[in-house]
Amino acid sequence: MGIPALPDDGQWADEIAPATKDQRNATISIYDPKSPPVLLIKDRAARFQEYRLPETTTTEGAFQTRRLGRFEIEIDPADPLILKGMVVRVTNGGRDATLVNFAFQVYTAVGSSHAGLRNIEVVSELAPVPPVTP
Repeated sequence: MGIPALPDDGQWADEIAPATKDQRNATISIYDPKSPPVLLIKDRAARFQEYRLPETTTTEGAFQTRRLGRFEIEIDPADPLILKGMVVRVTNGGRDATLVNFAFQVYTAVGSSHAGLRNIEVVSELAPVPPVTP
């Protein structure tokens, strides 16, 4: 049996953020990695989800793995533009406390004219990194 269709009352974008609030059980901060780093968004509720298989490469005997993932956050009209190369740090991993040990590099932050949430797509080598001190 499939999932029953939801009525389309044209308010999907207004309904999805509150409906998924419980799933955003982590918190993230977003930095522009200038020297020194500039904090752009602090401790925003987020949901992290890995997707696709990891990318693996071997160069001169060195093995590297990159994981692709997505953070979902509620859209705030006051948010700055989130650009490729910015850094996402997890300040509370929710059900996965190990997420605070890694840095995630933004490769796109997309929405739509009718978006319910901002999708921040990231890549990480999942190598432990020191905390950011802006």
